[in-house]
Amino acid sequence: MDLHSLEHAAAAFTEVSQTAGVLLASHAAVALSSPAHTLRWNRPSPRATRSGQAMALLMARHYIAENDAFNVLRRYSQDNNVKLSGIVRQVSEQGRLP
Repeated sequence: MDLHSLEHAAAAFTEVSQTAGVLLASHAAVALSSPAHTLRWNRPSPRATRSGQAMALLMARHYIAENDAFNVLRRYSQDNNVKLSGIVRQVSEQGRLP
């Protein structure tokens, strides 16, 4: 016998049991979705990883701080009218500014 066959019986579920069922289902949904949600948000995006690589290369080569490395990328992008993502890709592939 399953729940669907019981629901047609007169007063099969009381208001209290219906509320308990909704609460149980809500808690189960949260518990089951949390690990997937946590894994998705704890992993850096490929774009963030590549930006970090480009900044690290500039930091190591020019002995500059993280903020300065980002400012170098940003300034080069603005001065040459090139998207920042393009500059980041080139630096991470070539190891230097184009």
